[in-house]
Amino acid sequence: LMGDPSLSTFFGVPTVNTVSYPESMFLGQTAITLQAEAYSYVGLSIGGELVAGGLVGSSGNLTLEFEPFATPGLADLVITRQNRQPVMGTVEVIPNEGPYVVLDGCVVEDENGQLNPDESPDLSIGLHNVGIEIAAGVNVTLTTTDEWVTLLDDNEYYGDLAPDETLMITAGFQVAVSPDSPENHLVHFELEATDNGDGVWNSGFDLPVLFIYELYWSYDCETISDWTHDSPDGWGDQWHRSNEQYQSPTNAWKCGDSGTGTYANSLDAGLVSPAVTIRPYSTLSFQHKLAGEVSGAYPDSAYDGGILEISDDGGFNWSQLTPLSGGYTSTFRWESGSGNPASHPFPGGTPCWSGDFDWQETLVSLASYGEETVQFRFRFGSDAGGGAEGWYIDDLTLSGLAIGELPPVTDLTIQVSGGYVMLSWSEIEGADSYNIYGTDTPYGEFLFLGNSGVNQWTLPLSGGTSFYQVTALN
Repeated sequence: LMGDPSLSTFFGVPTVNTVSYPESMFLGQTAITLQAEAYSYVGLSIGGELVAGGLVGSSGNLTLEFEPFATPGLADLVITRQNRQPVMGTVEVIPNEGPYVVLDGCVVEDENGQLNPDESPDLSIGLHNVGIEIAAGVNVTLTTTDEWVTLLDDNEYYGDLAPDETLMITAGFQVAVSPDSPENHLVHFELEATDNGDGVWNSGFDLPVLFIYELYWSYDCETISDWTHDSPDGWGDQWHRSNEQYQSPTNAWKCGDSGTGTYANSLDAGLVSPAVTIRPYSTLSFQHKLAGEVSGAYPDSAYDGGILEISDDGGFNWSQLTPLSGGYTSTFRWESGSGNPASHPFPGGTPCWSGDFDWQETLVSLASYGEETVQFRFRFGSDAGGGAEGWYIDDLTLSGLAIGELPPVTDLTIQVSGGYVMLSWSEIEGADSYNIYGTDTPYGEFLFLGNSGVNQWTLPLSGGTSFYQVTALN
């Protein structure tokens, strides 16, 4: 047998271990006695810390001794034995006199049951009298020192709580979360319960502030939709929409031959998106499939391949993006196979996608770009020899921080003049900008066309009938 020499093996299907242990013990108690089959091991812990343990003797009895518990709660009991099913239970630690009120849960009363930035939810807080006497006239005060949270309603009267009674008052408290609160920030609350006598009981709990994300932009590559492609002087460009391969029917962008051949040599082809105003904490997702030339001796070293870039200045400058998942598979070679300088358009050592892989999703964080207007560029390069099928791109989406709901735009006006379509609408109070969407059919998928900081938008006139939609953002 290989492995841990202390491991106890089973010699058959484990059977039930007959055990008996107290369901509760008092504060100040220093021992409990239990029964289990001989040679069972017993462990007692609270809050993940072992406080007592022992081996049951041949009599089947075991007394565990420990330091007395200071506060009420639940202690965990685990009983194991070779060829027996493990037993896991709890022993409640209760006061031996008077009432004792403890926290019994907190519920955030809103649609998602969470604290989110820029909202003011009610809190429902439960209490449990674990003592042996009534807690008369219980009153609760909630406090926090957190800089991102303000208490709007911090006090609630619970009345009398009988021994072992639980009571939750719905929406008894209210908090306001700052719109500037950081994500996953943990807010600590302190709760003080008092009664008509001299009882004072304090409890604490934490609630995280979580952001709400939603998909707000998508492009399925079924139309050109203001995407452009080009290459620098002296380099080639083979980007085109293709129905040879796609993730969702029936088109994808492809950099490669328009037929079944390989892509050309000396490509530096950039597929550029229209400008998109991104939301805070955005993530770009896209599907892609690639076949590109790599070194036979070093498969992670690429002669040809693709990268993803971003521009926040209208396409004058571009920076390479690093994916969160579905990341780069290779790096561009410094030299050709003959030892001469590499003839592809990228600096040696640049991370890239290359080799041969089927459709996969790649996720890219755009959190560092805030609410900027950006463009994306899928850039494919090849050297002076060799080749493969090329690079396919499909099904792009942007997800980001959910925004507050604003009234819909209901008075969109469309005018055609001099080869242009002019859209205009009434301003929406509270709107920072507007997203414009279009489609060729009234029941088709509306595609993102752009974002406007004012209540109008102009675009070139295209053939056929078009339908438009405008949403307000804040």
